[in-house]
Amino acid sequence: MPCTQRKARILLRQKKAKIISYKPFTIQLQIATGETLQEINIGVDEGAVHIGIAVTSCNKVLVKGEIELRHQSKVQKSITELIKKKSA
Repeated sequence: MPCTQRKARILLRQKKAKIISYKPFTIQLQIATGETLQEINIGVDEGAVHIGIAVTSCNKVLVKGEIELRHQSKVQKSITELIKKKSA
């Protein structure tokens, strides 16, 4: 679960956590903390051309994205163009 930079520095200094990764910066606790769950909401908005996706927690957006679908009438044309680009 996310924590502030100050809290992470304190935990590292007290040897209660260790660094797992620098990109993204991730630490792992070395002490038992019990089981804490954080409520996460996933939203999907399906449309004819676009699909929107968002993951939120505590009124903060954690991840968001958009997927553009191919139109049925343009599928054959776009696939042909992609094949031509790949072969060039």
